[in-house]
Amino acid sequence: MASLTPYNMTLEGVQLKSVLPAQPAEDVIVDTFPMADAEALKRIKTKLDTTIFRLLMSAATVEELRELRKEELFEKYIKLSLAYGNFISAVIPSQGDFYALIQGVFGAMAKKFQETELFDPEMRAEAVFCLTTFHRAHALLPSVVRSLRDEASSKERDQDLCTAFVGTMFWAQMHLNCLFFAIKEHLTPAPDVLRDVLSQFRASVPMYAAIREAVELRVTPDDEQPWPDTVVWDAEDGALALESTNERDSLIH
Repeated sequence: MASLTPYNMTLEGVQLKSVLPAQPAEDVIVDTFPMADAEALKRIKTKLDTTIFRLLMSAATVEELRELRKEELFEKYIKLSLAYGNFISAVIPSQGDFYALIQGVFGAMAKKFQETELFDPEMRAEAVFCLTTFHRAHALLPSVVRSLRDEASSKERDQDLCTAFVGTMFWAQMHLNCLFFAIKEHLTPAPDVLRDVLSQFRASVPMYAAIREAVELRVTPDDEQPWPDTVVWDAEDGALALESTNERDSLIH
């Protein structure tokens, strides 16, 4: 993960409504969109599955995974991921529906992480911890659509944070999608490959740190709450996330 941001990307260059944490399941696509739109989405999803996720999760060794996971493939992932999200944002009825879809995707992933036999207890706790951190970072996206408190003194720092956020977001998201793909397809990756993919998903931590600091640069004395302290799960998802975070902490400490 030495070079997470090889492109001149900034947060302003990424349409907020086109950022999806993962591809919704096919039944969600069919239930949400007209048939023609659903078929178009399936074609993009199939391209992502076959050219990115299946390729990476079929690596026999960590060395092979790292050889496959070069800048060219990462760039292809970004382009396809944006194409998928942009298509959804163009055809979904409203912004509220878009964010409702995102909440559903996060909830589905949390449950899959809890139910899968792919992870041992330590890996399961780590996966849900990273997912929760990713969700918290994602929830802060609307909070950066506002002016800097002091543009003269913080503009350069904000640009650095935006670049760091976007790079780590796509890197974490690609590996999240790989994990979700392996679970969905009932794959059993090589143990070292699975652990490496999970370790790269931890880019959600610097992703969250970057966007939280970017929000702080926009906070004014009139703000009652500068950022959300929690993400929106339903009751069951919240309990599962807390359980896994506590389990992870107990395993580490």
